Amino acid sequence: MCIAIYNNKDLLTKKTLQNCWNSNDDGAGMLWVENGELQVYKQLKSFKAFFKQYQAVRKVTDKVVLHFRIRTHGVVDERNIHPFIVDETVGFVHNGIINDFSYGVSEFSDTWHFNEFLKDMPKNFTKSNSVMTLISEFIGSYNKLIFMGSDNEVTIVNEKAGFWDGESWFSNKSYLDPTLRYYGHQLQTTKTTNANVDYSSKDWNDYYNKFDDDYEKSSIELGYCLDCGIELMKGYGDDLVNCQCAMCKTHHKAVKSYTESLF
Repeated sequence: MCIAIYNNKDLLTKKTLQNCWNSNDDGAGMLWVENGELQVYKQLKSFKAFFKQYQAVRKVTDKVVLHFRIRTHGVVDERNIHPFIVDETVGFVHNGIINDFSYGVSEFSDTWHFNEFLKDMPKNFTKSNSVMTLISEFIGSYNKLIFMGSDNEVTIVNEKAGFWDGESWFSNKSYLDPTLRYYGHQLQTTKTTNANVDYSSKDWNDYYNKFDDDYEKSSIELGYCLDCGIELMKGYGDDLVNCQCAMCKTHHKAVKSYTESLF
């Protein structure tokens, strides 16, 4: 599900970008700085147009943040294509699923909702190690974020969960193989190992929706926390209705409360 890329210096090949597009084909976008201002480009349908724009962007800068999307939440349209702009000083892309912003019935993705949350952050929050640590703790270790500021500085959250290839950083390995498909942080299947799934049509939606439904159903039936997987128990503060253990519930509340106190 998605790939986020920090492209620095090295020029990405057409094949690499085509692999990303084929593996994550619900829209792609770019974020870069030109004349001290953040610039955004989004493309929903045409890889040819996307690659042409990439070539044009690389003529004016050697730093570009890219994102290729596979839908998990929200509709497939330009509004849910990354990057997202927090304010005039910073934008970002995301790879993963942010559970606290994954609303079952919404036309917007979890990342879109997360961006609305970030809009309440103070200016230049990416410069604060404390705030960035809180964000990392809040989203979980398998979610990855790339922030780019209007000063052309780039910050990667959970960098170790991705891969450096030359001077560029990739959030997963779908750039190497157009058949790779990720759901959240896990490689669930490939086109070659599961030929019955047509990833360009409704079949893929049915596949990941069934995976999500089966995971939640099994967790609920067996009484496990949806966040950490620990067995839930009565009388210990565990939320048996929403399938969340006392520790995860307290952790999420503490992070949210502390973040709100900054304002």
